[in-house]
Amino acid sequence: MLLNEFLKARCHMDAQQKQIEQLRQELQTRDQAVQQLQQRLDQSQTAATQAQAKAESATAEVSKQEQSVTVLRTDVDDLKQNAGTTALTIQETQKNVKEAIESPTAIHYKGITITPGGFVAAETVTRQRATSADINTPFTGIPYSGNSLSKVFESNFTARQSRLTLLGESKVGSAKLTGYYEGDFLGTGVDQPESDVRTLAPGTYYFQCDPHAPLGMSGHMKVES
Repeated sequence: MLLNEFLKARCHMDAQQKQIEQLRQELQTRDQAVQQLQQRLDQSQTAATQAQAKAESATAEVSKQEQSVTVLRTDVDDLKQNAGTTALTIQETQKNVKEAIESPTAIHYKGITITPGGFVAAETVTRQRATSADINTPFTGIPYSGNSLSKVFESNFTARQSRLTLLGESKVGSAKLTGYYEGDFLGTGVDQPESDVRTLAPGTYYFQCDPHAPLGMSGHMKVES
């Protein structure tokens, strides 16, 4: 009896031992599976981190490229604007050169710039008493009431006050020289009346010379007839 019970107990213990061993194997298998899953999870996290870093790098590169494109567009716009300004400047320069060639305002001769000028006057004077004079009235020659000329009206047209001007400019070393001439036709010929159109001789002269030295010195010379 005792032997049989011992054998049964032994068999029962062996069966439990097998179950325990089986449970151990299952636990080991489960631990290995958990470790594999953990490794895969770590690998996935590493891959995600690397992908995020690559995405951030790509975003930064795209931002840099966008900035470069913006800078290039700005440069292109500036170049277009500068090209347009340069074209306008060239056109204006060509226009000025053409005008200077076709309609020069000054004459250049051996380093001297001569600028002619002046104006043409068309004037008239009317007197109740004829003096047979031109634009200038000789007050000492006005006829008295007993003179027949005191009853004669006269109207004279004249261009004697027309003026001719010349401006001369030049440089001698570091000094700048400027000369200016101005004259009219209020003069008269010898033994000829002012009313004679043949007496349109130069009358008043004005000449001025301004030498400008490096030290700021200046001088004036004026001659009038």
